[in-house]
Amino acid sequence: MYERAFDHAWVRDNMPGQELRRQKKAFWKGAMRTGIVAAVVLAVVSSLAVVAFRNADRAVRAEALAKSQRDQARYDAYVASMRTLPSIWKTANLESMQTVLNSTRDNPARGWEWEFWNHLANDALAFTSETAGGFMPKVSPDGRTFASRSGGTLKLLDTDDLRVTKSLSVPGRSYFVNWTPGGNLVTQTSGPSGAGILINAATGRVVKKLGSYCFTMTPQGVSPDGRFTICADSQLGVKVYDLQAGTLRPLPIHANLFNLGYPAAAFSRDGEQCALAVFEPAARSRSARVGIAIFRTSDWRKTRFFPISDHVFALAYSADGKSLAAGSSGGMVYLLKPETGEQAARTRADAEEVYQASFSSDGRSLATSGADRVVKLFRVGPKSLDLTAKVPGANWVEYLPGGRIAASYRNLRVVDPSRYVVDVEQIYDACRSAEI
Repeated sequence: MYERAFDHAWVRDNMPGQELRRQKKAFWKGAMRTGIVAAVVLAVVSSLAVVAFRNADRAVRAEALAKSQRDQARYDAYVASMRTLPSIWKTANLESMQTVLNSTRDNPARGWEWEFWNHLANDALAFTSETAGGFMPKVSPDGRTFASRSGGTLKLLDTDDLRVTKSLSVPGRSYFVNWTPGGNLVTQTSGPSGAGILINAATGRVVKKLGSYCFTMTPQGVSPDGRFTICADSQLGVKVYDLQAGTLRPLPIHANLFNLGYPAAAFSRDGEQCALAVFEPAARSRSARVGIAIFRTSDWRKTRFFPISDHVFALAYSADGKSLAAGSSGGMVYLLKPETGEQAARTRADAEEVYQASFSSDGRSLATSGADRVVKLFRVGPKSLDLTAKVPGANWVEYLPGGRIAASYRNLRVVDPSRYVVDVEQIYDACRSAEI
């Protein structure tokens, strides 16, 4: 019985140190089990790490590729934008140029060419959009104030910084306005054919109703003493309007309103002469003989007639009254001598109409503007008009005191004409060649 109860297995299991051996065996068994599990976990984690590192590498490479593609796209967009600017410059559309420049202002690829075009598009001593919607802002006789009308609102602006000094409500809805030396303004109640009114520039109050005539809106269209202005009736008959007496004096000519909307007229600075764009009474057609008539204001007798083959839109006297500039519907500019009746010079200033002409105070320079929205600056010689510079972005121009010029299309700018050249693209090409 004892042999069966205490057999060899029992003896082996109950020998001294056997418990320690059992614990060792259990320990190593657990250690092996733990090691196997750890190895499996390590293998899984390692596999995940390898996959993660591979994905991270792919992500880095994808990010680098995306960044490269983004930078290339930005560069391509920048280059494409810069390539459009010369053609926009040719159309003299500064607003579109500014839009393109603003869209690329923060582009990392921005280079010297951006600065070049930005300088051209924003090279103004003063700038305002307050005159948008108006038609030909007018400079006061003292050169200190602009007047601009749009609808029923009349705005007065300082010529130095283009700050709005006064905004007035005026009767009717029009965009024509013209200064008189006494500080009043001639305007219409509704466009060029509405009733004329004389309003006080300080208060906007109507000083006098002038009747239903089409009044001239050229800058020198009111005599220096503020007495006379020129208007046309519904039959194109030209009349001298006495602003002080309120009387009319008809002249034996007909106004040339071809596409202009009002008679082109200019008084000399001494008030002794008045130039009018007219056509001869015998034939009222576009093919009729047109020209410029010079009247002596003391008795309103015609003293000169300059036949001009095109319809005249712009008229301006030099300060000494010895020269008269005329701009035509055919894009021509004429330099005329009222005293001698001589046509001293003529040159092409525009592919289409010339709307405005203005002499500098010394009479040595002439600025013109027209349908191509580029102001042309000419050096005036005894018998020559030499192009010296172009100022883009304006179809209206007028010289200001100090040699500055006011230029307007939708927005109004005051610029220094000495900063401009005839062909800016030649300078651009030279800069580009130097950069390369």
